[in-house]
Amino acid sequence: MASEDDIKAHLQLAIPDIDTVSSIRDCSKGCDNWVYLVSYTTKADDGLERAIWRCPRNPTPPHQMHKVAFQAAVLRRLEEGGVRAPRLIYEDPGQQFLVESCLGNEDATVAIFKDATRDYVVREMAHELSRLHAALPAESGFGYMTTEKDDPFLTSSFAPTWWAFVHQEIESNTRDLVGDEGEEVRKRFRELSGSAQDHLDSVTQPVFVHSDLDGANARVHIEGTAEDEVHVQFCGLIDFADGICGDPLFDMATLWDHCALTEYFETIFQPFFRQYCVSAGISPTLAQLKVVALYGCMYAIWRSGPERTLRMLDHALDLSHDDLDRLTSEAK
Repeated sequence: MASEDDIKAHLQLAIPDIDTVSSIRDCSKGCDNWVYLVSYTTKADDGLERAIWRCPRNPTPPHQMHKVAFQAAVLRRLEEGGVRAPRLIYEDPGQQFLVESCLGNEDATVAIFKDATRDYVVREMAHELSRLHAALPAESGFGYMTTEKDDPFLTSSFAPTWWAFVHQEIESNTRDLVGDEGEEVRKRFRELSGSAQDHLDSVTQPVFVHSDLDGANARVHIEGTAEDEVHVQFCGLIDFADGICGDPLFDMATLWDHCALTEYFETIFQPFFRQYCVSAGISPTLAQLKVVALYGCMYAIWRSGPERTLRMLDHALDLSHDDLDRLTSEAK
């Protein structure tokens, strides 16, 4: 991890007219990058400004998307595609760090859990996600990014098909489960993936998938404090270090996991899914609904463990056309 003096020196390279750094705050959340919010003024004295300094935790990251070059490449493509995301300010030639713009002043989670602003923010997140998928078709392959030439680009040789990638991930995340509970989890995953087989086989054109999209990885700008006077503006999506090549519906996984079996399924996941379908021009099928549930369960077994995952798998296996109609009625 870099020292504050290192970060200040890096900011000086990125923003030559920087005058004073007033604060450096650790905003790191995951295991892939160190992320610091830097507040500063410039010699033009336009007031306090903010930027994000980002550096891989591992100097030789196991995943390509954790590398500076890959994250910088994605930010450039998103800007070219008009997607609301951080702007790349500086990419270190030595590939040790990058500096990007700071979006908004709060994570979207703050607004999602307020009744007055939830619907707007959830729908904006879904719409922007559809724009991300449209702007970043992957060149080839499925799964974690790989590279076979000097310049980073969106390709993967991790798995020959999307179904193969999904199968490998399920196997990897369930192989260490023991006893009857572990066997039941694996059995239900086999049943659920079988019911979604048609969709899994149909994914032949990968796109860049964020792979960790929830309110913590979207940003808003909030003004005001009183409930009836708060103004919220959606600013965009952030943190693409877990990106993979694959099925765009895989980006439903995190929110499905967070919301399944709770009251938030109707208030957060349903409007999110409906808006995504509208924005992406999708008329979802029951197989697609089941595959979204499958992806959510894949996330749950990694995050929550077998007990909750079993309940989610049982719920997913019981999904019917009635559930699809309720979930998508506003999208038709």
